[in-house]
Amino acid sequence: MTAHSRREAKAGEPSADLNRTHVRSRIHRNATFRFLEAQRAIAPVLGAGRAATSALGLQNEASGALGLQNALGLQNADGAGSLQNGNEGAVGLQNGRGGTVEGVNDYPPTPTERVQREVMRMWWEDLTFIHYAYDPDVVQRLLPDGFTADSWPGPDGEKVWVGLVPFRMRVGLPGGRPMPPRIGDFPETNVRTYVRGPDGTPGVYFFSLEAGALGATVSARVAYGLPYFWADMTIDEGDRSPGGEWAYASTRRWPKPKRDQPDRARHVSRVRIGEAIDEASEFEHYLTARWGLFSTLAGRNLYAAVDHPSWVLHRAELLELDDELVIAAGLPEPTSEPVVHWTPGLEVRIGRPRRA
Repeated sequence: MTAHSRREAKAGEPSADLNRTHVRSRIHRNATFRFLEAQRAIAPVLGAGRAATSALGLQNEASGALGLQNALGLQNADGAGSLQNGNEGAVGLQNGRGGTVEGVNDYPPTPTERVQREVMRMWWEDLTFIHYAYDPDVVQRLLPDGFTADSWPGPDGEKVWVGLVPFRMRVGLPGGRPMPPRIGDFPETNVRTYVRGPDGTPGVYFFSLEAGALGATVSARVAYGLPYFWADMTIDEGDRSPGGEWAYASTRRWPKPKRDQPDRARHVSRVRIGEAIDEASEFEHYLTARWGLFSTLAGRNLYAAVDHPSWVLHRAELLELDDELVIAAGLPEPTSEPVVHWTPGLEVRIGRPRRA
């Protein structure tokens, strides 16, 4: 057995007929056309990246607090005050030492910050969450300085969860105007974990993001410092109701792997949708209700707010998994049982990056 996770359906399990609609990344023979395609995709995002860069220097020198949010209110001069949002109640309450004020829900099901000036509109569709538990130290050693692994208590002690997340991505410009399908509609698979920033704010940190579009890969790397990889990817679509089966496949193309990483790291998974979850548990909110994205660009830790409706989650059964992406991220092979969910997806607004 190779050094990666594999799970297969049991013999005799029923299998729903799949309406197979392949979404494949296109490899253009004409190198000039491919370059122009990447340029067109990069242009709108680079504009947002330049605006974000100028915003990075914004800080309140009197308080020393970085990235103050006008939409959320003001902090006290010592940086220890509370942030309040008149519509949403208490959000991101901090004790001034990076900890969260006792009694405040860290993982509410609705956004903690409404994005007023989006830099990008996205649709995350037909998405599967596959989560594994790790010891905090295993995850922490892979994080940049300034980020702390965000753990959840369990029967075996505190664990940090790592998500393997395949889905369909559709990208639009600010305001919701969609990009052309060739560069704005593609499969994606992320390896992510959950962290707290320097001020204690919870969010998502990505170890890797596979994308079936070269332009999206290059633009995200340049503008946001996100570790995107161009990959050959497919999604085999099923019914969006209980019993429907969905399959995802990916083979990494670019950039080339670092030493000791799998060559052309692969991912294959197949899930069966279960019943919808009427009310998500606190643990499920910990895994999915994440209202900010962290990244590192030019040595600076960045944070971008995420604004979308509450997830409509379904339970799901993992029928097959053959994955090398988790190991390629530097993590050991998972040994825990996976926690699996599926969702039809939602519309997302991404805010301007600011210093974390």
